Amino acid sequence: MGYGDGDGDGDGDGDGDGDASLRQELQPCLLPKAALRGADDMSANSGLPRLMKQVGSDPRPRIAAHLTANPIPQVSDVLTWQEQAGIAFSYGVEFSNNSLLIKQAGFYFIYTQVVFHYSQCEDNTIFLSHDMHKLSLAYPEETILLRATKSVCHHGSHSDPWFKTSYQGAIFEFEEGDRIFSRVSENVVRYLDKTEGKTFFGIFAL
Repeated sequence: MGYGDGDGDGDGDGDGDGDASLRQELQPCLLPKAALRGADDMSANSGLPRLMKQVGSDPRPRIAAHLTANPIPQVSDVLTWQEQAGIAFSYGVEFSNNSLLIKQAGFYFIYTQVVFHYSQCEDNTIFLSHDMHKLSLAYPEETILLRATKSVCHHGSHSDPWFKTSYQGAIFEFEEGDRIFSRVSENVVRYLDKTEGKTFFGIFAL
């Protein structure tokens, strides 16, 4: 026990003074490295890179489409859409059978515009109909979502050109497998203005 105390006191005092002196001599050299190491740790542990990544990317997949009228349709009395020409595109929804197929359930904003025009008026009033429909897997018949009707040439025939624009848009909740259509009646397809930017049909997820 005495050996232990003696060795402890003697060795402890001697080594303690030496260690203190050595630490004092090395301290000016160690502090800059410690400070630099602390700065590196602060940068690595900060939330800035993670925050920038969150702001720069939306975790949800892109779901949107914008279709334009096909100027050269295969069927003359049907408004045919296209997804791979000019400004048209589709992401996350499937374009097939001249309609948009919902692949993920949720709330969507759907919109459509058609422009009608002709070089003159004929004898009778012309009624221009423009509809959006939904076909669901759970229900075998189409459901009307939006409908608009306009009319022109109320005062008989004349040689003045006329124009009519019909725009519709609203929010709906769709299920996976729902199919969305935008149509005009067969008897007014010949009046459509299919110039890019005038007649279109689109959707995007909310």
